Amino acid sequence: MFKERNGQPWPILPHDQGGAERVADGVTAFNLAQAQTRFNLSAEALIEEWRAVWGDLVPTETTENRPDDLFPTAGGAAQASTPAMVLAKQDIIHAVRFPHLDADQWEYVKDDCRRRSLDPRLVWVKIEFNEETQKREPQIITTIAALRGLAEETGRLLDESLPDYCDEDGVWTPSPWLGTKPPVAARVSIEVAGRSNRVYGIATWKRCAQYFEKKGTWELLRHWKLEHGGAEQLGKCGAADAFRRGFTEKCGKIYTLDEMPVVGRRTRTAEEIEIGAAPVFNGGTGEVIETEMKPPTVTAPVLIDDPKAHWQLVDDTTPDGVNGLILALMSLDVGSRAQCETLIALFKEKLPRLAKTQFQIFAAVVLKEIRERPAAYGVAA
Repeated sequence: MFKERNGQPWPILPHDQGGAERVADGVTAFNLAQAQTRFNLSAEALIEEWRAVWGDLVPTETTENRPDDLFPTAGGAAQASTPAMVLAKQDIIHAVRFPHLDADQWEYVKDDCRRRSLDPRLVWVKIEFNEETQKREPQIITTIAALRGLAEETGRLLDESLPDYCDEDGVWTPSPWLGTKPPVAARVSIEVAGRSNRVYGIATWKRCAQYFEKKGTWELLRHWKLEHGGAEQLGKCGAADAFRRGFTEKCGKIYTLDEMPVVGRRTRTAEEIEIGAAPVFNGGTGEVIETEMKPPTVTAPVLIDDPKAHWQLVDDTTPDGVNGLILALMSLDVGSRAQCETLIALFKEKLPRLAKTQFQIFAAVVLKEIRERPAAYGVAA
C-alpha cells in the first residue's frame, strides 16, 4: 500500500501501528491499482519502490513469515549470517521504536519477537522492575488485535465468542452490558482445534479497571468509565486471557496495556486500592515513589502549526491515532495514561490545526519534542 507525500508515492504497511488493517480509500491510502492511477506509474515501478523500503522487513508472496524475514537467524544463532541490510533495519527499528532499550534488552525483545513470529512494529516495550528478581526487565505490551492475529496465524483458532458479563448476584448475561453499575467480571471463550473443550478467559473489574489519584480520591480512568466503554474494555481483557490460555506458545506472557501491572504509574486497580498496594516502584529506576506524580506543565517554545514545517518527521512508525500516541509516550516514561492525555491536550492547544487535520504529523511533533526537550514538558530525562 501507499500514501501520498509531496505528490509522490510513499510505501506503507497494510496494517497500522495498532495492528488494524488499513483501508485503501484512494485518498489517505492507496492499493496498487489506485496508486498506478494516482501517480501514473507502472505496477512494476511501484512494487520495486515498496520493496526497496520494506522488502527486507516484510515478506512478499515468496516468503513465509514476516518476523523471520526481519529476524532471519533462528533462535540464538549468530548474526554473522544475517544480511547487512536486515541488520541495518533492525538498528533503525531499535533507534526509532525502542530508544529506551539498551543493547541487551533489545536483543531480548528481538529474540522474543522471533520466537513468537511477532512483528515488532505492533508492540511496545516497557521496562518494569520485577520485584521477584529485583531486576529491570523488558515487558512486551501489545494490542488485542495483535494477540488475535498471533492466534489466527496458527490456523487453530476456530471461533471467538462475544463477552459474557457477570453481575453482583453471580448471574452471567451475554453482550452488551446494559447495567448501570460496572460488571463484576467478563469472560470470553475461544474454540481451539485439537482441544475438546472451549478455552475460557476471565477478567474481573476489581482486578483490571484502573483508577488514578486526584486530590486524595481515586477516579476511574476515562476509558474505563461505563459511558466510555468500560465494560467493553473488561471484555477485551477477558479475550486476552483466553488467547494466552489457548495459545501459550504464541501469546503467553504478553499483555495489553489495560492488563499491565501498574508499576511506575500512579494508577491502581480496585483490588490494589483495597489492600493498600504499597510501595509503588518506578518502572525505570526501581526506586520507590513516595509522592503523587503531578501532570507535566508545558513551557516549551512556540511551535509552528503548519504541516509543511513538520511533514518530514513522519514515517511508518509514527502513531496515527490517539491510543498509539499515548502508548508511544508511555514508552518514553512520560507517566500514566492520564498524564499522557493531559500532555496531548496541551499540545492540541498549541497545534490545533495539526491535531484536527493531520494527526500523524501532530503525533510526530509531540514525540520529537518529548525526546529532544523532555524537561521543558515536565518529563524526566
